[in-house]
Amino acid sequence: DILYQGPPRANGFKPDGSAFHHDFHYFAYAEGAVRILAGVVEPLSHTLYRVSPEAMARLKQVALAMRFYCNQTDLPLPLCGRHPFSLEFTPVTLSTLARCGSPDGSQALDPELAAAYLRLVPEAADDEPFAVSGIAPEVIQGSMAMNYAGLLAHRRDNWLALAKGYGRYVRFGEIYADNNRFGRYLSNGYLDILGGGDPVSREGSGAVQDGWDWNRLDGTTVVYLPLEKLRGAARDRRRGRD
Repeated sequence: DILYQGPPRANGFKPDGSAFHHDFHYFAYAEGAVRILAGVVEPLSHTLYRVSPEAMARLKQVALAMRFYCNQTDLPLPLCGRHPFSLEFTPVTLSTLARCGSPDGSQALDPELAAAYLRLVPEAADDEPFAVSGIAPEVIQGSMAMNYAGLLAHRRDNWLALAKGYGRYVRFGEIYADNNRFGRYLSNGYLDILGGGDPVSREGSGAVQDGWDWNRLDGTTVVYLPLEKLRGAARDRRRGRD
């Protein structure tokens, strides 16, 4: 079911565009889920078997949230979880969903999704169905709060600033000895700014460089720990956690 149901920390797509797995907003699973779902709903979108308008609107919301909190396709470090160097947003997902049409079925090409795709892949403006649509690439700026994810993202020009917190219903993340080893404080209000590189990327913005101190992340209030105490513990694979 694309529409979220259940307690706050249950798996699913939340009303604010968050996508939960392992009890918190987890991009590594969300991106793959949205990309695969887009490929499923697109062939059905102009048939009697199209998904409901409400479900399509939620799927669109999750995809547009992703394109907002990624810059351009790179993910801010607080959202990388235990995949700090291997995650990125896939722009073709926006194109696939745009071809599904607007959630209410009134337009064969969703203009908002199409504009979001053309910002990331401007050369596609000469391809169909975008060439005849007259849709221009979006200009993305402003602020977006995602309460279920405990994050606030702000965009202006080509830069993105994002801070993430945690609480009773939002886990801080996951750290293990072999994954995200020292990322204990990435959700302690760490302010990550992606604005460097051409195109903009996490590496081009300075994360993570030699000399990085995981106890002194910008904007955080933390207990300063020596590395042997800061690092995550080994995972117990007998629990069946992936």
